[in-house]
Amino acid sequence: MFLFPARSQADELLPFGPGPTLQQNMTVMNKYSMTASRALRARCDACRGVTLVELLVVIVLSGLAVSALMLGLQSGLQALENRHSLRRCALLAEDIMSEVRSKAFADPETPAGAFGGLEEGDIRKDFDDVDDYDGFSNAPPMSIEGAPMAGYASMAISVSVENVLGASPDAPTPEPDGSTDFKRIRVTVSAGSTVVNLNSVVSRYDK
Repeated sequence: MFLFPARSQADELLPFGPGPTLQQNMTVMNKYSMTASRALRARCDACRGVTLVELLVVIVLSGLAVSALMLGLQSGLQALENRHSLRRCALLAEDIMSEVRSKAFADPETPAGAFGGLEEGDIRKDFDDVDDYDGFSNAPPMSIEGAPMAGYASMAISVSVENVLGASPDAPTPEPDGSTDFKRIRVTVSAGSTVVNLNSVVSRYDK
């Protein structure tokens, strides 16, 4: 004969035996509470704001980046201005060189083989030979009629004319005036630190 332990009325309501005790329920609740607390703390750490030190570091780095950007922009603008100035100087030098080369090799009023040079009382529009331009200068540049050239106030022009040998027109030392049949024309146009030099050689036989 088998004897079964007596069951309480509460146990009779549980088809699968007695449920968890109060202590077990408390243990489970504590575990869930600790897990929820950790998750909340992790979320708060992820959402927290920046500190003052971090903000200062961001400001300093941003300032350095902006300074580098502005420096690069300034350098670019300066390079652009230099190229513009160089182009204007080159165009003006070419205009002056064309004007000089359009004149006669020698002054017809001077003896053959002589070096004419600028005559007393001559003004630019009266120049009739290349020798007249030797020593000519303008600052600021003037038109051939003697009027200031708009937009060129910061520039300066100078011209030199020298006798050279046909075999060595680039020789640094010129020949005596009127001693050869070749003359080297040098036009220099400057604007601040920008300088343009143009050289050209003309001969008695060009005309």
